Amino acid sequence: MLAKPRTNSDVVPGFILSSRIKHLALSIQHPASVITLLGMLALISALAGCGGAAQGLRRAPVRGTIRLDGQPIEQGYISFYPIRQTKGPIVGVQISNGEFKVSKSKGPVVGWNRLVISSKRKSGKKIPMGSPHPPDVMTDEIVEAVPARYNTDSTLEHEIENRKNVIDLDLVSK
Repeated sequence: MLAKPRTNSDVVPGFILSSRIKHLALSIQHPASVITLLGMLALISALAGCGGAAQGLRRAPVRGTIRLDGQPIEQGYISFYPIRQTKGPIVGVQISNGEFKVSKSKGPVVGWNRLVISSKRKSGKKIPMGSPHPPDVMTDEIVEAVPARYNTDSTLEHEIENRKNVIDLDLVSK
């Protein structure tokens, strides 16, 4: 059996159309159809949303200070991990000179959050720099300054309320 040759009306650049979808593809070429399609896509995008407010997330502003062994953490991060029944994204905030601050629009979600604090420091040791450097090229070893109980194994929890929140932490190494 010989196949029916395709005509130019059956071909859209890059696609060979079946007779059922040919009509749909040709109707989209009409300006009014394109405008209708774009309007529908805009409506779907607006309804789907992309961000905390559209997803029903309540966020809150947070500011505070973090000290380790009585000294402000010079540089680091505090992260808020939603726990218990609190749902939402993890939020990380930079610590600078012992202080941090985040606005409501970028803040953690309202509810219970686990706090994870991280700050790096030089250990005082020299280690090989690694590839592609020669084996005898050394660099300072960088380690986590914050104890695991406030970091990877953090037990710090805080309830973020639907208002301005202040969190001041005095952490101890021992």
